[in-house]
Amino acid sequence: MNEFEKELQYVKQIYNKVITADDLGNAKRLKQLFLDKYIIKISPTDKTFLKIQNELTELDIQITKKITSAYLF
Repeated sequence: MNEFEKELQYVKQIYNKVITADDLGNAKRLKQLFLDKYIIKISPTDKTFLKIQNELTELDIQITKKITSAYLF
């Protein structure tokens, strides 16, 4: 496993551990740092990188819905 894959797995692990809105904010910042770091090293039009960006965005949306629905009672 190379550095890119390790960091991607770490970002996904952080998203899976989100419980509060603060955790979600930290996960979003980590995702943005990850994307900013690799957008320079990898072509922004690379299909694999675009797939990873979409995957992280979908994960972000799912977790955000889960967190916000917890506050709606």
